[in-house]
Amino acid sequence: MLASGGPQPESTVEFAIKNITVGAISQNGVIEAKVIGQTLIGARAVGFDSQSRHVIYSQVDSVLLLLKFHH
Repeated sequence: MLASGGPQPESTVEFAIKNITVGAISQNGVIEAKVIGQTLIGARAVGFDSQSRHVIYSQVDSVLLLLKFHH
């Protein structure tokens, strides 16, 4: 991974969910649980730095556990 200072390019953030049976994720990253279970969610930012002419890409994946709580 290469990181440097200075102004950052505008980027598009994309969200994804691996197991659509467990839940859904919106374009804004809001998660909707459907059933109890476990899935992998991811967010990635993709942009283009016009000065250096490089594609800027960053991705984070996390495990999401959906549990039922009793009142």
